[in-house]
Parts: sequence; structure tokens; C-alpha cells
Amino acid sequence: MVSLRVILCALIISIGVSARPVTPPDDGVVKSNGRKLSAISAPQDGLHSLQLLRRGFDEDMEDAQRRINQFTISGRDRNAPIPAGFSAGSVHGASTSSKNEESGNMLAPMDAVSSSQPSSSAFPHPAATSVRLLQSAEKSSSQPMDVSMDDARAEDPIIDFHRKFTRVLEPDKVPPHVASELVPMYSTYKQKYSGVLLSSMNSDELRAVNDDIIRERLLEMRKIIRALLHHSNTLQLDKTRAEYLERLQARLQEASQVLSPTKGELQEQVRRILYEQLSHMSPESYDSLFLWFQGQDEQRQNRISTHRDRLNVDFDLVSKLEAEMEELLGRMKPAAHHLLRRSDLSGDSRDPPADHRSVPNTAKEAPATLRLIDLRPRSPNEPGLKSSSRPRASPLLPIDVVLRAMGMPQDEPGSEAIANYLRRSDSLLPMIRRAPTERRQLLNLYRHYQSWIPIRGQNLQLEDANFFSNLLIDDVGRDRLRHMEPVLTYMLEHSEALGVDSVRKSFLQALQERFRESLDFLTPTISDIQRSAEQELRNTASGQNMQQHSKIAARMTSDMQQRMRRAMDRRIRLMNDFSLMKYLEKELEAISDHAEQVAGSSRRLFRRDEVPGGSPTNRLSPSLPGANSVPIVGQAQHTDGNMQQILHPLGMDLADAHAQPIAVYRLSESALLENRAMPQYLESQLHDVWLDHRQHYQPGNVFGQDVPYSVKLQRYVETDEGERFGSANRIIKLLLNHETQLQLSPIETNYLNALQARFETTHQLMQPLPSTLAARVREAFPWATPQEQHQRFNALMVARSAHIVNDRRNIFIDSQLLRSFEIEFGLLHIH
Repeated sequence: MVSLRVILCALIISIGVSARPVTPPDDGVVKSNGRKLSAISAPQDGLHSLQLLRRGFDEDMEDAQRRINQFTISGRDRNAPIPAGFSAGSVHGASTSSKNEESGNMLAPMDAVSSSQPSSSAFPHPAATSVRLLQSAEKSSSQPMDVSMDDARAEDPIIDFHRKFTRVLEPDKVPPHVASELVPMYSTYKQKYSGVLLSSMNSDELRAVNDDIIRERLLEMRKIIRALLHHSNTLQLDKTRAEYLERLQARLQEASQVLSPTKGELQEQVRRILYEQLSHMSPESYDSLFLWFQGQDEQRQNRISTHRDRLNVDFDLVSKLEAEMEELLGRMKPAAHHLLRRSDLSGDSRDPPADHRSVPNTAKEAPATLRLIDLRPRSPNEPGLKSSSRPRASPLLPIDVVLRAMGMPQDEPGSEAIANYLRRSDSLLPMIRRAPTERRQLLNLYRHYQSWIPIRGQNLQLEDANFFSNLLIDDVGRDRLRHMEPVLTYMLEHSEALGVDSVRKSFLQALQERFRESLDFLTPTISDIQRSAEQELRNTASGQNMQQHSKIAARMTSDMQQRMRRAMDRRIRLMNDFSLMKYLEKELEAISDHAEQVAGSSRRLFRRDEVPGGSPTNRLSPSLPGANSVPIVGQAQHTDGNMQQILHPLGMDLADAHAQPIAVYRLSESALLENRAMPQYLESQLHDVWLDHRQHYQPGNVFGQDVPYSVKLQRYVETDEGERFGSANRIIKLLLNHETQLQLSPIETNYLNALQARFETTHQLMQPLPSTLAARVREAFPWATPQEQHQRFNALMVARSAHIVNDRRNIFIDSQLLRSFEIEFGLLHIH
């Protein structure tokens, strides 16, 4: 049977350059945006034309990515917060050369770029690197683990280990102090790579697309192995096990060299050169740079293909060690009775990078800002509301502003419903723990989705133009939409049981409608077209009808060209849909992770002696004699590790002021005022004070988990948002004044006292408020000229800003505590 490659060659001879999409006078290739690759020689065949079309398509994706600044708000809206969760960014973005800190030291520079690649004196070629040969022969790495390998020096430790043992660690022999070091390291590792099985990377194409993530994963596992070797005596590792780990550590280093440089690093080199020299770069130099990148990328893919069997062995060894670490992690999990703990209410708790004193947080962002009550600002004269002269925070953003921030046209299907939900920074399924049956079924559906889609949520690299183009034209994008359909359908069919209100339901319905349209649009994929052509060729009589074969190949080429053009024309809509898909995956990943990692086992554990001492400022309140000196009922039940673990999502540690009573309350898992009978007058009073608070301070203005820290901090600096802490303290004071009537437990009382002390410190830090500062300056300096008063106003604002910035870590902690308190208290007043 004549292969598809032979048929394509025949087609090339027959049709020549007829398949070229454009034939300008200079034989350049014109992209859809009008630019040319003018120095590239005219293609001589249809296949080359298809390659050039694909190249232009990829470049158009990069152009579109630069133009679609989804999350940049125009000048007049620049102070508006970004809708939560709607981000195309990724914590696992394209790797840069700085990420290759370990593998880079062992890479030898290439003597020169291959002579087959064009060179140009107009710009320096990026420094090329070569991968050092692996110590074991390729034929050795391709053999099964139970077969002898030729390179005895390199492979004997691994073979010897597998002949004698089935595991490296004996969990019963791991001392607690060693486990407390190993478990956080593996929890961090698992947090980054959970759900992305190495065994699923079983094709050269997937490995080529995800080479940066795979390399980082292997290097992080290498650090875990290094820690195991460091404690080899304590773990009672014999010589065979120790030599096995040493050899595995070396293999992972070598595997990281096979994956270096990654495609992201190559692209970064090209982008840097274009940024620095594009203004004076000749067309020939531009084309030469492009061809250099193309050659380097081909070498990269060839390396991955050449060492396929070696990587398979390494992946298998890593998977076995992961299974042992999973068992050790399971032994360290504390018991838990709820899917979603109170820590779920804390949301994004990472400290700003500039604060070197903050405890590093490895917990996954948990979407947890709940909009419990939607009260638009009312007039003070309306019934049930008391007149208040306190400043009012900004209401929810208008829908058109949110759509502009997202880069989504208003005429797209479901755009208003999507913006109406995202502007509130709500969690998608906040009440899911109340429906255990539906929760289990939803998790089963999502786990099935996870088995089909290895790259999800934070790992979905929409900012990578090549990865995004694969989503648009290949199976990976179409299958993602297809397998999400049952999950969306189930959430909508059981919306009432899952606690999905009308806003969330409209959002899910809009997603379902958009995803179905995109699924129809992305079908067939390029791979579908190719598979169909191959099947048609197989059905054709044994290769004698060459003319029929040529027609099939020509039709396949034409269909591929049309398919890529369609995707290019619709790329903005599809970018928005995959961004929404990423948000939905992050929400479901958070629920799935909490079900599988009960009690927050993915968070790093700290012993008391590991916690950095002291907080940046003294935040002790006279009402409490010390930061952690409040006697707590039942404190003996909780270890320092448990308390540190439950505080970690807040960015707190046990050395912070009032951390202990807060930790004990959060560990208690009892909701504030849960099932508490109270007098009617007190219930009405609490209801009124809550409505008053919510009228002035809408949810999601500052605390949205995906709002950048700079935006959060700027709102405290430039607006009266800091008065929110004072308003919350008035509610807390009312609760404490009626401690007996509300039947507050000692744990609740100590918790409220701790909140009151911290909120009061932060509230005082925010004084004076910007809205009152100008009047205070005029009152204090009535004799000064307006210009002098303005200068003093600016000086005071600068000083206020400095105080806030200097204590930003505690401010962010208190913001998380305040949001958690608002959510719990608001649960009493849902209408």
C-alpha cells in the first residue's frame, strides 16, 4: 500500500506551487495581517505551502495574543479590579533560562550553529547548547527493567535494586522529624503536578509541548531524592537502596538535559532579540532568525524522540517513587470530617513577593470569595437602614466595564451573564458540602475528565502561542470541550442541590452554550482530516489508481488549509472560551483537591522551631496580654503542626499576633453562631447592623483571589476601604457585648477577641482616611495658602501610604480574616 508520504510527494510533483495561498511579486509569504516573510525562497511544492500557512497561523496567534490584552483595563477604568479567575496566565508559564538553574551548569556549549542554518551578521545568534550524552547506551534504556543492560556501570544500581526490593522506603521506619521535612517537599511537588500523570505523556508530541513542565517536575523530584539521601542513615537505607537513589538522581539530571533548552526558552531568546533589534533588523536577518529557531526546535523534538525509551524508564522510576511518597503523605494526614474546611474561605493567601519575612505558601489558590447577599447601595432613609456618615466603598463594577477588562465583546453569547458572575468574585459551588451525594457524583465526573485531559487549570498555558494554536486546530482543544459537557450538564441538572443560585446558573448555562458552539466549530480537527484521508487511502485498491490517491491528498491539503483559516478568523472568541474553561477547571480542581487531600495535606507543615520569629510590626492589643497567651479550651488536642497548617492559607504563622486562638477556632470546624437560638430583638439588631455593613462594603471589591496584590494594596492607599475593618469591629463588638445571650463558647469568644484586636490595629493604621484628610489639613492649617495646603496633603498621603506598604503582610492577613468573617456572618442572613 502506498503510504501517505508517497502520495503527498506525488501531489507535490503534480501541482507544484499551485497550493500557495498568496503569490506576491517578491515571492514572499503574506500573513493575514499584511506582513511578509520576504527573504524566504518561494516554495516549490504544496506541502511547503501548507507548512508556511501553519507558520503564518502560529505567528498570527502570537500577534493576537499581544493584541488581546484581556485583563488590561483602559485608562479611565484602570482602578477597576480584574474579574476573579478570568486569567489566561499560568504558574507554569513558558520556562526561561533562569529556570534551568540545575541543568544549566552541566550543559556544554555547542561549537557552532549547524552549517545548514542560515547565518547573518545583522544580529548575534542566541547561545546554543548541546545535551551531554547520556551515560547509558540508548539500547540499554529501551530494555525492560528486569532485563540485563549492557552498561553495567551505569545501570547496575537500578537493576540490582529491582532484583532485591520492591520499595525504597519503609513507612514504619520513617521518624516523625524526617517525615515532617519530606512531606512538605512532596506536598509542594504534588500541588504543582497533581493530575498530570507522567504515564500520560506517552507521545513525543505531548512531551514536546510540555517539555518545560516535565523538566521542572524531574528536577523537583531530584530535590526530594537528595533529601532522602541526606537522611539515608536515619531512614536505615542500605547500600543497594542508597546507590539506587544516587543513580536515579543522576538519571533525572541527564533527562533534564535532554529536555533543555525547552521550546519556551528558545522562544524567549528569539523574542529578546526581536525586542532589542527589530527596529534595525533587515528582512534577511529576520528570516534567518526564524530559520534558526525552526532548526533548533527540530533538534529539540528530535532529542525527545531519540531518547523516548530512556525517558519512559525515567518516568516509570519516578512514578514508583511518587507512589511511595503518596503512602507516606497519607500516613501524615490528620482526620477530617468535611470536604471544605474553614480554610477554604481564605482564598488566595500568597504573600507579596517583596515581603521576605512572610512564610512561603505552597497551598493552591482556593476560590472562596462568596457573595452571600446582593444588596445594592440604598438610601439612608429606606426602612431598616440607619443613616450613616461613614464613607462608602465602590459598588460592583458595571457589566460593560467588566467586559472591557476581560476583552470580551458585548455581542458574544452569554457575555452579560458571564460578566455578572465574574464581577462578584464568587466561588462557583460554595454550598457543595451540604450535598454529599451530588458532590461525590460531580467529583467522579470530573475525575473522568481529568483522566482525559492531563493539562488543566493553572497548567493550561494559554499565553503560549504554540500551545494555544494546538488547542485551536488539534484534538486537545476539541476533546477538552467534549469531555467538559457532562460535567456542566450535571451541575445544571442538580443546581438546586448544589446550592447554585440564579446568577451562577446563568453563568453555567452561558458556558454550556458557548462550549457547545465552539465544540461544533472545532470539529473536525486537523488530525480528524488526516485520519479520514488515511482511511480513504487504505480503502482504495492497492495503490494502482495513482490519480485517485492524488485527489485524496489534494482534498486533505485543501481541507487543512480551510480549517486553519477558520480557526484563525475565530481565535478571539476561542481564546475567551478557553480562558473560561481554565477558570472552570480551577474551581473544580479546588473541590477535587480538597476531597483527595483532606485537612489541607498539600500545604507545607511547620514545626514551631521552623517558623520565622516575630511579625514585622508589633500588633498586640492591650485587651490581650500577649500574641498567643490566651487560654484556649481544648488546646491540648491541637499540635503546633495542625495549627500552622490551618493558618497557612491565610499567610499566617504561629509567631503572628493572636494566631493561636484563630487557629484553634478554625480547627474546631464549628460555624459562627451555628444553630444558636437568640432573642428576636437581638436577631433583628444583628440583621440591621449586617445590612448596614453590606450596604457600604460590597463583596469582592478588594478581596478577589485573582486581583493582583498591587491593586488590592492601592485601594487601601487611595480609597476609604480601610474603614471596612472598623465596620466589622462594630459587628464584633455587638457580638461580644451579648456573649451570654448568644451562648458563645470560649473558643468563639477568644476568636472574636483576636479578630477585634487585629482589626483595630489595622483600622488605626488606615487613619486618616483619604476622604477626610483634605478637610483635616484645611482645619489644621487655615493660614496656609491653597498651594501649601496641597503640599501638606500630599506629604501626609505619602506617609500614610508608606505605613500601609510597610505593614502590607499583616494587612493582607487581616483582609483574609475579614473576608472569612463576613462570609460566616453573612450565612446567617441569606434571603
